[in-house]
Amino acid sequence: MSFFKRLSDSFWGYVSPRKTQAKRDKPLKAPLPSVKAQPGKAIPGMAAKPRMPGVAKRSSRKRKADKLRLNRSMSPLERVKAWDLGPPPLTSSSAPDRRSVTPACQLTYVDNEPLIPNAETDLEGDTLMVDESAAPQTPHARGSPSWYSTLDIDQTIVVPEDQYEELTASTKKHVNVDAAAEERHITTEDLLSRGWDGSSSILVQKISLRGFKPLLPKHWSIDFNFLPTALFTADIKEDAFIESLSDKDFRATKALTSLIELGSAVRDNLVCHIAPEALLERAISQYIKWSEQDAGFNSATYIPIIAIETGDVDTPTRVLQDAIRAKLEALADQWANALRIDPSVASSSTAVQPEAKAFKQTPPTLYGIVITHTLVAVVAYLPMQATPALKTVAIFDFGDADYNVWNSLAVAILVCHARNVAGSYKDILEEVMGGAEKESKGDQEDPDV
Repeated sequence: MSFFKRLSDSFWGYVSPRKTQAKRDKPLKAPLPSVKAQPGKAIPGMAAKPRMPGVAKRSSRKRKADKLRLNRSMSPLERVKAWDLGPPPLTSSSAPDRRSVTPACQLTYVDNEPLIPNAETDLEGDTLMVDESAAPQTPHARGSPSWYSTLDIDQTIVVPEDQYEELTASTKKHVNVDAAAEERHITTEDLLSRGWDGSSSILVQKISLRGFKPLLPKHWSIDFNFLPTALFTADIKEDAFIESLSDKDFRATKALTSLIELGSAVRDNLVCHIAPEALLERAISQYIKWSEQDAGFNSATYIPIIAIETGDVDTPTRVLQDAIRAKLEALADQWANALRIDPSVASSSTAVQPEAKAFKQTPPTLYGIVITHTLVAVVAYLPMQATPALKTVAIFDFGDADYNVWNSLAVAILVCHARNVAGSYKDILEEVMGGAEKESKGDQEDPDV
């Protein structure tokens, strides 16, 4: 039995898998080197990990950035110790190394050149400051290494304000207003000789010379920075003709802004085939309303000085003239009745008393605004003349884009002029009309009546 057992063991030992593995373990082949595992890199002898579908393979630059990020310490102390404070390495690339992490390697480039003079020389020490004492004082061409160490010194001479005004007085452009008025034949003597009175002559001159003299307060230049500086003045009481009497500058500038934007709104209506007459009348009426509120007029005792008449483009000129004349004659009757010394004597629109001694104060000149299509005509009505008639002051076309501001300023001058004139009658109107109102109320409350 033992013989058969040895024979069986020898047979199974000959075909056993352990015998084959023992032959493979013989030292006939060099052992595999130890390989350190790296992110994203396969180890020799091992199957590569299959990538998931839709995931792109990371580039070598990103793998190096990940390796640098993983190997860096997050401790501030360790980072400071790792800084290289020596001179920066010279590179042949025209752009800085974006992978550098130390301050010494972060160079500033101007025109593709490093901002370091004499970069080929080694800089001793741990600083990149340039020795200005050793730098040449002669100017250098832009782009040369020595050019970057030259400082540009502002050599502007600053002088006091009064001295600056004296120095620049000879270079300023001065406009002779009297010569300009004489050239346009709108001097006071010329206007009086042609039938204008003192009040209306001032209006004609203001409108004709609105680009030669200041009109607005200086602190309004912030809101109207597109206007010439010659239109603003620091002397508000004397030269600022368009201004707020109640010191409510916000409302005044807002009202004037709406008036200046009127020209563009009118042209928008034309593009949309909308008649602009209603828009013009509404905008001008709102500005007149602002002037009345700014002056503080009492609606019970206030008599207007401006009348508005509107007609479409097909309305004849004669019809518009008759309509505005009728409105101005009605206003003239109201002024005459309020200012007449003997109120019991009523006046008629056809025969107004021309003698100034018949009134407590001379009735003012009245103004009419006639609107048709994009045209705005300003006319004057002088009630103290023997035969009052309409006199044309000016005609403005709000459809002309080149005169947006000047047309609006002309209307603002007219409204402010009427406000100032009506303000000179404010006290006497309140005295006359206010007293008559009190008497009428007293008669109604008298129990004996």
